[in-house]
Amino acid sequence: MVRLEFANDGQPSSGTAFIVKIPGSKKTVILTAAHNLRSSTLKPTTNLQAVFRDGKIAAIDHATCYVPSEYKGSDSSIGDWAAIFLDKSIHGDKGLNFSLALSYTEKIQGEVSVIAYRDPTPAYSPEIASGRCKTCFEEQVEYLAKTEQGNSGAPVCVAYRGYMTVIAIQYVSPSILIR
Repeated sequence: MVRLEFANDGQPSSGTAFIVKIPGSKKTVILTAAHNLRSSTLKPTTNLQAVFRDGKIAAIDHATCYVPSEYKGSDSSIGDWAAIFLDKSIHGDKGLNFSLALSYTEKIQGEVSVIAYRDPTPAYSPEIASGRCKTCFEEQVEYLAKTEQGNSGAPVCVAYRGYMTVIAIQYVSPSILIR
């Protein structure tokens, strides 16, 4: 788990991100919501840094980030995800399992869990909010877990074959997210 800290149009802000497990990757790959990296005017956020659970802090250069071209701002769910690529020497956490295929099954039943930082939560202490999965759409999943500001970019997980597996990225309340 990673807490992102940044300035959005000059105002201090924060969000959640997570390291995803990608076998053979030469980089640490962190996923989050695009609006954690872009302001409401689509300018890059400033003073962007990752705060890891072990207390390590890494400044993030926007040149190491990917935001989809279809992302048009925080008023739209389209493309509201981003990837940050860091050298493994910065943080070697193996990350979480991730499965888009699982989220597209439209058979998600039971609980989903959102693992996120709530403001003001210390970086080493994410919280888990769980709730029933209501429905799956082509580009999003709707569920009944309590989310709030600071949760954007959090992994939304289900238990699958004995492992917590990420199926989507939290991007907006009320509990609707993009995958």
